[in-house]
Amino acid sequence: MSNLLVRDLYKSMARTKTHLVQSKEIATTCVCPYLFKMSYPFGVVGGERDYLVANTVHDVISLAAPTTILDNWQQGKTEEDFENIAKTIDKDSSSIIEKAIISAKDKAKMEGKAPILETFDYEIQDRFYGVLVGLAKRIMKKYDQPKRVVTEITITNVKEVHEGRIDAIFEFNDSRYGLIDWKTNDINKAAGNSARLFPMKQ
Repeated sequence: MSNLLVRDLYKSMARTKTHLVQSKEIATTCVCPYLFKMSYPFGVVGGERDYLVANTVHDVISLAAPTTILDNWQQGKTEEDFENIAKTIDKDSSSIIEKAIISAKDKAKMEGKAPILETFDYEIQDRFYGVLVGLAKRIMKKYDQPKRVVTEITITNVKEVHEGRIDAIFEFNDSRYGLIDWKTNDINKAAGNSARLFPMKQ
């Protein structure tokens, strides 16, 4: 590596179909064994602790979407309906939340992360509830119950050497599919923009 000239590397990369970002954070990401699990380069501005909260809530939703969320799918019409739907799903997901919190704490301890704050459990539950309200208000209100939900699907474009992960796919009865992007990194309750669905035909 000592003989590698940065300018030569830059010139060679200019001929490839990629982007070169000269920053410490992106450079660290490139050699990080936990790709897609770093905080700052992927938009979490609250630091490592906040990222741990967002990531744990994401894990909870990934487990709840095909189970408790799908089982309790309702087309609410009023704010009270949305709150009631969220409360029901939240209650039915209590064991999922508990296991995710324990797992997150154990992993953080094992990896020597910053100490978990006393508010960690509350923040997980609060953000998850906010996501549920947003889901009921923005998606359940408009769409019938999906017949299937699949989460955390990795897709690869071999030709372009790109890889990404879809948070969830909702499969509906009328040959439509919805791509879901969970928004769990908002410090405020995420009821406004917590779940975005991009409908698409088969």
